[in-house]
Amino acid sequence: MKKNFNMNDFYKPGKDPFKKFRKMGLPGLLITFVILLIIYFTYEEPKIVENGVDINDVESLVKYEVTVDYHIDGDTTRFYFNDESYSFRYLLIDTPEIGRKNGEKDEPFAREALHRVEELLDNAEHVYVMFDQSPTDKYDRYLVYVFADDTMVNEQLVKEGLAEVKYVYEPNTTYENKMKQAENEAKNKKAGMWNNN
Repeated sequence: MKKNFNMNDFYKPGKDPFKKFRKMGLPGLLITFVILLIIYFTYEEPKIVENGVDINDVESLVKYEVTVDYHIDGDTTRFYFNDESYSFRYLLIDTPEIGRKNGEKDEPFAREALHRVEELLDNAEHVYVMFDQSPTDKYDRYLVYVFADDTMVNEQLVKEGLAEVKYVYEPNTTYENKMKQAENEAKNKKAGMWNNN
């Protein structure tokens, strides 16, 4: 048997449905409204762009899907961006150097950082790069935050003590606080390079 709609099921005569809001008063309502507006206009999920964008026309804080060409070290990887290979330097971090010339020895944790990057990127379903405000450095390397699926590789290396926060230059500082927080966490846990044993 179908029940007919009855307004009294939702609103009881003599009761004020807005009583709770009236208790807040006009200042409370205005503050709530302003907070909601701020959240609405400032929160933005990073866009993901798959293909077709010229690397010289990239937008800031937009994820671009790439594929790995080859790994150079813990903070530099060559990625295919629209089927062309470019060198990408990970923003805001520095990993220990791998010895390359004249029998130079690797710095401590250099190989571990490289292997961790290989593990994260090679096992990811999707790999993305995200540019900050200035896409290149003085060596014309592309400066990016790297994502293995939803994991920011830059931050993950810092958390594990395989990279330190370094080369923090305006205007590419969007994730500076996040990186410094990850570094403090690694230092407190004595992870990787922060373990003085």
